[in-house]
Amino acid sequence: MSISIFISRLAKLALALTLGGCVSLNFGGAKIIKSNEVKFKEPVKPFREVKTAAQDHTWRNELNGNTISYLSECNDPSDPSLEQIATGITGEIDDAQKIESSEVDFNSRPALHSIVDGKVDGIATRFELMILKKNSCIYVLTYAAVTSDFAASQKDFIAFAKGFQVP
Repeated sequence: MSISIFISRLAKLALALTLGGCVSLNFGGAKIIKSNEVKFKEPVKPFREVKTAAQDHTWRNELNGNTISYLSECNDPSDPSLEQIATGITGEIDDAQKIESSEVDFNSRPALHSIVDGKVDGIATRFELMILKKNSCIYVLTYAAVTSDFAASQKDFIAFAKGFQVP
């Protein structure tokens, strides 16, 4: 499966979780190897973990449906750049508009932090992404919300990202 299909499914996952559904994803055609060395502090209530087979962890805000998640893929032979991943994301979101995008230091490596507005199945959605590559692994931290509710839980995503550590 290509990175663009992954990105499309990521967008659909965010919306599906916002609306209470579930979608599976896969970065590439090979068997996924997830990182087992991630350390993080779970988002606080009203977020509650939602079990999915494809994400490492996903939490849904029980009050507004906003989601925080992360996924990892290690030893991907395609080795996409941070910019390729971000371009794939914006390319697969209807009416995507990049609000913000900058390279930041994250876990002692360059990472790409982006905020993107778009529509998923016709619903205005905002995504905040932190994309990191470290030690042969790709990490994508995602905050997704219906645009009108984005500010309500953004601080929770920022706190989650600050506590997210990989070797």
